[in-house]
This record gives sequence, C-alpha cells and structure tokens, in this order.
Amino acid sequence: MNIPKVLDIPYDENIAFEMQKKYAAQVEVSSPQREIKIIAGTDVSYVGRTNEAYASAVVINRETKEIIEEVTWSGHTKFPYKSGLLALREAPCLIELFKKLRSEPDLIIIDGNGQIHPRGFGLACHMGLCFQRPTIGCAKTFFVGKHEELGEERGESTEVMNKEGEIMGLALRTQKKAPPVYVSVGNLCDLETAKEIMFELTSRNNRLPLPVFHSHHLCAKLRKKEMN
Repeated sequence: MNIPKVLDIPYDENIAFEMQKKYAAQVEVSSPQREIKIIAGTDVSYVGRTNEAYASAVVINRETKEIIEEVTWSGHTKFPYKSGLLALREAPCLIELFKKLRSEPDLIIIDGNGQIHPRGFGLACHMGLCFQRPTIGCAKTFFVGKHEELGEERGESTEVMNKEGEIMGLALRTQKKAPPVYVSVGNLCDLETAKEIMFELTSRNNRLPLPVFHSHHLCAKLRKKEMN
C-alpha cells in the first residue's frame, strides 16, 4: 500500500507532546468521501515488556466478511511504552507492515485510540495522517475522559467527553455484558460512520471488529511461531 506521508517522531517526550498538539489540528472529522467496501484491521503485540514487536493486518470485504489479504511484520521498536505516546512505539512498525500490503483499503481500523487522547492525537490519528484515508481507533480499555454508564445489552453506546465537555469518541457495548470498546476518529471519518461499522463488524461472538479480531489472532500465531 502506498504511504503518502510519514510523520516526524521526536524521541523527546516534551517535543513529542507539542508535535501531537500541532498534528491534532490537521485531523479531519468528516463523512468518508469514498465508498467503504474494503476494510483493514491491525494489531501489534510484544514479548513481555521487551521491544520485540509483532504486527499484523487483515483486510476483509465489508459485504461478505471474507478475508482478502493478510500481512505480518516482526522486528524491534526503538521507543519504550509511554502513556499517551503509543505512536512513537508502534507507528514505525505499522508503516513497515502496510508497505507490504497489496490491497488499498477504503478504511483502516487501528487497535488503539484516535481522538480519545489527552491531546486529541492517539495512534489512530497519527496513522490516519500517514495513510491519508479514513481511519478509526478501536481501543479495548478506557484511557482518558468520562462517560455515562452503559446498559448491558449489545448495541448500547454513550459519548466519551473530555474535561472541557467536548466529544472525543464513543463507548460501545458490542457484545452483551462484555466490556465496551472505545471508538474514535483517526482521520477522514466521522463518529456516526465509525459506530455503524463497529456494530456491523462485531457480533454476539466477537467483541472486536472482525478485521481486528482476525489480526489479533494472526499476531498471536506469528509470535508463537517465531518464539519456538
């Protein structure tokens, strides 16, 4: 896949925080201008607390839910985990991963946050600016902000707000009684579209959207294979 832009990644935390504030203003929240037929999902995992990383992407047909393509990458990250700076750790991995992709997805779901972030610029926003195509963040755990309690049934949703009362994203109950997922815009998408796609690609059997679900298992298989 063509990567139109690679953002600078300063490895100084304070400079990185300022970079995120600057880039956050470039994120475009809008209804996708292309028909969403092909969707990719990503996952990155590590060996314990080391910098040994494994990344995967799975591309599916939105209508049939069939897998079109799978790609993997393994290597070492240069930056340790720092809260709010996941892009410094994972963006280089994802850039190399998506260079291997033959498909041109209409939308990409990142396993991580988009605008649900202290500076409104999580990993999905970072990758959305790099990819220059509709991108959504889908996080498995709550990171920042506040939201009302959700009902236990699948289909429940509520807005995630920052301390200024602005909407950052949504908490979605994609599976009955299961923990919610936290969905936010990465770039060139809106929350209504993100919500629609999340519920379309999850089910009573999987809490995560299908391409991310497949990618998570592909990543686990790769890690197990390379560690043996």
